[in-house]
Amino acid sequence: MGSPLGQDCTGGSRMIASSGLNHPEIGGAGFGVKQRKHQPMIKFNAKKLAATAIAQATKDEPRQYLRGVYFNGTYAVATNGHILTISHDPDSQVDKNGIYTISKKAISAMKKETAETVTIRDGGLSVFNKNDFVLFTEDCIEIGGTYSDYHRVIPSDRGGATLALFSTALMRRVCETQKILGGFSFRITGENDTAHCLIQ
Repeated sequence: MGSPLGQDCTGGSRMIASSGLNHPEIGGAGFGVKQRKHQPMIKFNAKKLAATAIAQATKDEPRQYLRGVYFNGTYAVATNGHILTISHDPDSQVDKNGIYTISKKAISAMKKETAETVTIRDGGLSVFNKNDFVLFTEDCIEIGGTYSDYHRVIPSDRGGATLALFSTALMRRVCETQKILGGFSFRITGENDTAHCLIQ
């Protein structure tokens, strides 16, 4: 005859039977296995994020918060102190605003034709294609600090067309952004990286 439920079996062990998973002697839900609580997730368009991330500052920038992309609602923002890029993805999911450094390898993966979306969750970044197949993954940790008020550098009254000169090196970064996103084009005239250029 087997031992009744709840009584000691051979060897001093106890046998517990329950139709649910919340028996107090098992240790709660999942038979004592602690359920992992996921951190807030960020999901953003891959091409738009790549175009934004190339403007983030390099590792030698003393202001650490400029070394990453700031996710603010449906917007991704990055600046190195000289050029600022903002991308808007109305289909994005940003559970919590934050700053994250995006590596060059991750940016390259986002530039691929098949890259569709990027997610940042639980300390990792993943690039997916349209079928949700993972193309790339790496560690991605949030940077602490408060991001600059980028709204202050965007004029509210843009007025009409203006002829302006820009650093050639700076505008090449803009060209790289344009190449990723497509949809518009311009030509830069300038002799070298120290020259100024004219957008035409």
